[in-house]
Amino acid sequence: MFLEKEKTRLIIKYGIQEVIKVFNDDDYYIESIKDTEDCVYDYLCLIFSQGLERMLKRILCLDEYVIKNKYPSNKYLRDFKHDLERLYISLCNRVRNNKLIDFKMIHLRDKNKNTKIILSILTSYYTNTRYDSLNYLTDAPRAPYLLDSFFEMSSDYIKKEMHNKKKEEGQVEMMLFGGEIASITLHLRNIENLYTKYILNRHNNIYGKKKVDN
Repeated sequence: MFLEKEKTRLIIKYGIQEVIKVFNDDDYYIESIKDTEDCVYDYLCLIFSQGLERMLKRILCLDEYVIKNKYPSNKYLRDFKHDLERLYISLCNRVRNNKLIDFKMIHLRDKNKNTKIILSILTSYYTNTRYDSLNYLTDAPRAPYLLDSFFEMSSDYIKKEMHNKKKEEGQVEMMLFGGEIASITLHLRNIENLYTKYILNRHNNIYGKKKVDN
């Protein structure tokens, strides 16, 4: 479990670091990113979608372990395929139904508009859009580019940041996208920490060890 957690952390960390570099380094954006933004978003969506999928499935494993003292079957996890929205909704339902852990400080985001559209973007990318260039060359249908709708929804914020921070539109859009990913990741980490704390305390109680407070 620790190894899986560390792999996920590094995957998402690399993506966030790239977003920060794009936003902070104007020369890097203009010389290396501006003309190849689609390729950069391909890279970011690929690693963010993988990272969040692994994180969500890992937390579902922890919930199963808390309730049944064993991890779920591989088939249970595989049945979700790469549907991040389904994974998150399932996690929210489990959190609401879990009576062993106090989740009152967690504000679930299954009704949050930004969270829903980001998970939808990453799901669509991994299942459809990552092959968009090949689809364009063949007779396969092209998937809708959902990032555009996300940026349109945030257009006022983007214009304001371009003016205040003296940044290019692409830099602000990428930082906005990365910021939403970071926010979702932190939210999931807070949920995971409560599961981990409960499991450790249950283990320590059995063996007479000190309680974990945080």
